[in-house]
Amino acid sequence: MGITNTFNLIDGIDGLAGGLGFMSLLVLGLFLTANGDANTALIAFALAGGILAFLYFNLNPAKIFMGDTGSLVLGFAISVLCIRLMQVNADAAQPVLTHAPVFVLAVVLIPVFDTLRVFITRTIKGGSPFVADKTHIHHLLTNQGFSHGYAARVICFMHAIILLQVFWLKDLRPEVSVLILLAFISLAIFFLKKLSIFYSETNNRVAKKTNEDQMEGVY
Repeated sequence: MGITNTFNLIDGIDGLAGGLGFMSLLVLGLFLTANGDANTALIAFALAGGILAFLYFNLNPAKIFMGDTGSLVLGFAISVLCIRLMQVNADAAQPVLTHAPVFVLAVVLIPVFDTLRVFITRTIKGGSPFVADKTHIHHLLTNQGFSHGYAARVICFMHAIILLQVFWLKDLRPEVSVLILLAFISLAIFFLKKLSIFYSETNNRVAKKTNEDQMEGVY
């Protein structure tokens, strides 16, 4: 139920929930196939294909939107497939994943971590955790003037790094892997909050260098 609702809450800008969902379903399908559960993997791949077609019309500027019904179904399907992956991995004679629960956490880490962070922040400030505001991870970018498309690409890129990272960390103890994942996403969110400053400083340096080159050309 929690994962289902986190995907509903992350669906705040064009293409974000669909992009995260497509990547998660594709990875779940691959590892379900590797564990010998081709039937369930087919569900994951079919949903991933449907979302890929949907993204053609949902990327900024969007022509159609997922809505609550779409995001809730997406979150529910991913949560069920995550549970199934843990089951078949545990029952396999040669499990593909050393620590399947940690891998599953990485699959849903961005929407789950973002929802918990937002709820905790709202509560600390004395408000209701269920009252909407603009503090979600995508708002950290759009509030700074970045477009929906740029914000969605950045967050999906973060998701790809997390999925690769958890696979690279498969030989570590599970608690160490979880701590590394939490540290990474915490640092990433801090960086996103400061991205406009970094972006402005970079533009200023480029503009300054361009002006210097133009002045050298004049003289």
